[in-house]
Amino acid sequence: QSIYFDLNTFDFIDDKGFEVESLTCENVEINSKTINFPNFSFVTARTNLRESLSLSFDSFEDFNQYEQKVELSANLKSSKVFFGDLMHFVKKLNNSSFFIQNKYKTVDLSGDVNGPIDHLIGRNMTIGIGNEMLLNANFSMRNITKKGGEFFHFCMKQLETDMAFLKSFIPGFNPPDNFDKLGNLQFKGSFDGYLKDFVSYGALKTTMGDAFL
Repeated sequence: QSIYFDLNTFDFIDDKGFEVESLTCENVEINSKTINFPNFSFVTARTNLRESLSLSFDSFEDFNQYEQKVELSANLKSSKVFFGDLMHFVKKLNNSSFFIQNKYKTVDLSGDVNGPIDHLIGRNMTIGIGNEMLLNANFSMRNITKKGGEFFHFCMKQLETDMAFLKSFIPGFNPPDNFDKLGNLQFKGSFDGYLKDFVSYGALKTTMGDAFL
């Protein structure tokens, strides 16, 4: 059996001083296998998530290991996520060099995300960080809560950024100084591997010219 209710307004400050300014949702469904938020809004000072979210699990005990055992299914539209907020709720992300380095960045998100946190799959994703990066891609990520074990696969339809941003965004990425002369970058192709051991294939356009990797 399921329980249904509308969450008209809910806000709180937790014991660490973290404030959720607003959590609302119509027609919430809770049963022994799923929690559905079909039309939700989650707002903090720097995060704004909206549209739909579903959590699937075998039992409520799975939440003791939710990074591996609770399946997310989210359709996000015009959402913003502050990495520091995400790290507050998913404590094991504080072990990841990627999230540590990008803790104070805010990401604009639209698209579909599925899977447990440690094996997320994204489809038709549009991801932006200020004026520094725009990415349209499908992706999968594994072991993102395990330090040194984070594995990424991106199939990029469009990436627009520059070398200075990539050096600040990817832990351990230190290309030769003359790479800075490449200026603005546009890339269409794939990225596979770990943060410090990866391969990339595709078409690259830069201020200095074009190349195929």
